[in-house]
Amino acid sequence: MPCGECELCLAGRGNLCVRLGYVGEVCEGGFAEAVNLPVRSLLRVDPAVPPPVAALSEPLGVALHVRRRLDPAPETPILVVGCGPIGGLAALVLAEAGFGPVLV
Repeated sequence: MPCGECELCLAGRGNLCVRLGYVGEVCEGGFAEAVNLPVRSLLRVDPAVPPPVAALSEPLGVALHVRRRLDPAPETPILVVGCGPIGGLAALVLAEAGFGPVLV
């Protein structure tokens, strides 16, 4: 959650916010009974995109970034620690690309 007030936020670079925090860190998170977030934190999703696909688009983006940054040599063993949405998708992306063995 960028603050929306610092120089970087005002320049449209909220990803570099000096007071950047995460839902669950700077405000109530997923285990809260109810969460109120600013509308600026929402992104429009094309109605043609099924909700389950839209829900996984951010973790998949992170997993694809991991694959691009890691760029392992073929047959290099890869250990993915944590198999939440990001770790699970990273393991799938790396295995599908022919890397591994991938251990989770």
